[in-house]
Amino acid sequence: MSGYGHPVTDPHPLDPLTADEIRHVQALLEREREVRRPAWRIASVELAEPSKDVVRAHRAGDAVARAARVVLWRTGDGLAFVAGLSLTD
Repeated sequence: MSGYGHPVTDPHPLDPLTADEIRHVQALLEREREVRRPAWRIASVELAEPSKDVVRAHRAGDAVARAARVVLWRTGDGLAFVAGLSLTD
């Protein structure tokens, strides 16, 4: 994982998604669900925050499960969709 071009050596569960993770989300959507232009637009990609229990239990050096919440819309009919994607499974 990296942030602003620098490796994140001790990630926290609430760290924002990195550019690499966002690119991974786009690649997953294209490969698994054929979400690509011009038929689809990705409106936003953000961290799907873990539960408070997960955050409280986190200790430095623990593996961090990462997930994204994506808002996208289909251009043909204007329907919007919200998707959740695991980035670590």
